[in-house]
Amino acid sequence: MRQIGRIVVHHSASARDTLIATIDRWHRDRGFAGIGYHYVIEGNGKLRQGRDLSKLGAHARGFNATSVGICVTGDNTNPSQQWSEKQVAMLRRVVDALELLFPGAITMGHRDLKNTLCPGLEVKHVLGRL
Repeated sequence: MRQIGRIVVHHSASARDTLIATIDRWHRDRGFAGIGYHYVIEGNGKLRQGRDLSKLGAHARGFNATSVGICVTGDNTNPSQQWSEKQVAMLRRVVDALELLFPGAITMGHRDLKNTLCPGLEVKHVLGRL
């Protein structure tokens, strides 16, 4: 298993009802070998598997080798497309499980690694860790 030091949370910067298949197509169109995230949480709160955890992600340039990427569909910079309560609840469960699987991994938003708005909010606040 890869050494994981970060769990990186993203938003899709699209409609909350965006499906994993759509994100996979976007990434393939950009030349990726399939979806770059390891997990996607869709608008209904369902968790979908993206890339296998054993494989390098394509979600945070410069950090992919040592991170797991989670994308929550929606756009937290647009009030009408912000994450739903179901999505936030699932995000908390997934992060808790990944932190058990990878002790010492730090959970953060994409914006904590790069000059971007993604995921449009402070992840620690959403996870109730402030």
